Amino acid sequence: KMNQVLVMGVLASDLQLLCALFGHQGAASKWFCLFCLLQQSQSKDEFAGNAQEPTQRTLESIIADAQQYEEHVNNATEQEKAKSTFKSDVTQNCSHSITDKPLLDIPLDCITYASMHVVLGLTKWLVDLTIAGYKEIEKKAAVTDEGKRQVVFGETIELALKKARRYKVFLTEQLKDTEAVVTSQHIIAAKITALTEEWEEVRELNDQHFSPDANSELSQRELQIAELCQRELQIEEELEALRQQLSSESEAGTGDSSDIDHVKMILEQICITNESIRELEEYFNNHGSHSARVIDKVLKRNGVDQATYFKGAIVGNHCMTFAQKGNQIYSGILEELEPIIENASLKSELRDFTERMKAIVAVWYKVQRVIKSTEKQSIESINQFEENTNQLRILINKICKDDVPISGWKPRLTRSLKAHLLFGGHLLRQLRVWGTLGGIDEQNIESAHAIWNKLLRQFGATRGKELQMKVLSDYLFQTASFMHNGIAHVKKEMKRNLKSSAATRRTAPRREDGDDTIVEEEQCAGVTISDLASIINAEVALHPELYLTEEDQESSGAQPTKVSKEDTMIHMCTERNCEKLRLKLALDIHRYESHQILPVVGDSNAGPES
Repeated sequence: KMNQVLVMGVLASDLQLLCALFGHQGAASKWFCLFCLLQQSQSKDEFAGNAQEPTQRTLESIIADAQQYEEHVNNATEQEKAKSTFKSDVTQNCSHSITDKPLLDIPLDCITYASMHVVLGLTKWLVDLTIAGYKEIEKKAAVTDEGKRQVVFGETIELALKKARRYKVFLTEQLKDTEAVVTSQHIIAAKITALTEEWEEVRELNDQHFSPDANSELSQRELQIAELCQRELQIEEELEALRQQLSSESEAGTGDSSDIDHVKMILEQICITNESIRELEEYFNNHGSHSARVIDKVLKRNGVDQATYFKGAIVGNHCMTFAQKGNQIYSGILEELEPIIENASLKSELRDFTERMKAIVAVWYKVQRVIKSTEKQSIESINQFEENTNQLRILINKICKDDVPISGWKPRLTRSLKAHLLFGGHLLRQLRVWGTLGGIDEQNIESAHAIWNKLLRQFGATRGKELQMKVLSDYLFQTASFMHNGIAHVKKEMKRNLKSSAATRRTAPRREDGDDTIVEEEQCAGVTISDLASIINAEVALHPELYLTEEDQESSGAQPTKVSKEDTMIHMCTERNCEKLRLKLALDIHRYESHQILPVVGDSNAGPES
């Protein structure tokens, strides 16, 4: 019988598990590195190249720190232990963030430094830096540019939203005033009607008293006649006063249009304004930034799926693709963003930032090739890796600190443990010891790590050994080859069935935008949409010049912003048979967000049919 003995090997795992196995508090602690005595606050000095060489940890030093922690905890008084900062004081000042003895008797040189997670972490930070830089330029362009291409900026949507809300306040006040006038006129009209009826009754009685058939004494008849004549004159005076009051209130009301029609128009305008506000709020809440959407689109176009990369199962190949196609990606982003930036100074900053990021990603690609390579590297290749790492460090420090390409922008250097493992020389030391990084990294167990965590959440209500058995059973079932072969067979059969049934599908006329809804011209109280827009736009009283107050702009000392007459005009969107009515201040935003149509600079869109 032959016994198998491990002569040489490397423990491969992610950083979280390594810290747990060796009694370390993790990457969020003060002494955040498992492999050296460097404080997290000192890690940013590594980019400037002036950081002191930290003391390297060993298995023996970790055991000694664990003993220090145990001694301080055991020798402390109950009063000292009652302090909320007791354990943190011990780990920060005595045990270098070590709280337990290592569970494994393995030298630190035989542990992988999680090079795959270094690639993932630094790539994510570079993408975040890219988004932050372009967003800063976009933010400045939204303030300085004056062309209609501002429609793509979130700040433009926010300003349009504030204007629409201010206009709604005006319409609501107008509606209250008009309703008050109408109510007052109705009351006066009712009084006139009642007095007229009374006047007619008095006249009829007067006629009866003057008739020859009346049988009454002369004195009594004269008295009644005098009273009726006096009441008739009084009613005529009251009617005249009410007619004058009604005439004056009508002149102070809506002018040429009737009050009822004016109320209807205000209500229609409020409905259209509310719909514009609702749509603007939806666009603004989902906007983020235009540059972020452009970056995501360009990344996907070049084979880098950011959604999968950051939110789902992490695929390391996306990191390599991002670095390999860096020149194409950043050229594509520049091609998308440059046309919407009109300010010459901002255009220069946009190009400078793009070229600087191209240079960083190009060097990062060279570094990644060595990190991910499973082959043994030569001395020349290792020396070149050291040179490229230093060059990458210098370029990152330059764009973030020494020579920022965007004026007023203050990007932050990453202080992550993953960046420290690369720029602090840990990966270089492991490369010199083992001759390879990709050959001993944690890539082979990472997929199992993600699946295992998902199954743990799925069986979250189960505990103990039963949980372990269920998770292990499901893991083996999901990773079995016969399961993958069966799924592939089902997909193949489904594709075949879909192709055979495609010819039998019904064909029906569709709208240009693909919507099957039957398009009918909407009516509003017997008036078509286009006529309604023209009627309301012609009502001068509904389109005053307004100004945003400091309260509206949510900023003290802000310059007053004008809401012009043109902003409140109604326009119909005719793109792809949309036919939605929007305020002019929201029309360009609607056309871009809903139909991806960028307005042409200088296009006035003056008419209601535009």
